[in-house]
Amino acid sequence: MEDYAKIIKEILEKEPTLTATGINSSTPYEEDPIPEEELNLCLYWLGTRWRTKHINPRVSSDVLKRDAEVFAEEITGTHKYISNGAVIAALIYCNITIQKIPDSPNVLTAIKEKKRNE
Repeated sequence: MEDYAKIIKEILEKEPTLTATGINSSTPYEEDPIPEEELNLCLYWLGTRWRTKHINPRVSSDVLKRDAEVFAEEITGTHKYISNGAVIAALIYCNITIQKIPDSPNVLTAIKEKKRNE
């Protein structure tokens, strides 16, 4: 993976309110950063998902977070916490369309509900 600090800087330029908690945060990123391991797992996990052309109103970052945790556990053999912000950061970095949900740390996104292997 490229330099983590460079990737986070690029993501925060696109979405400055992003923290590990999610989007629309009033907390500075430095006080609630996204762990590198979580972002790495999310970027890898996104390769297992189909993209859509339009926002899928049934697929929020919170829903995807849970799926990413299951995926991470399958590949590591132990439970891995994945933050909502790590999922959103991976979506932004991969240029997958997101839509903010008013007054929420979550986003909707252009990802199908089914995995590539289903």
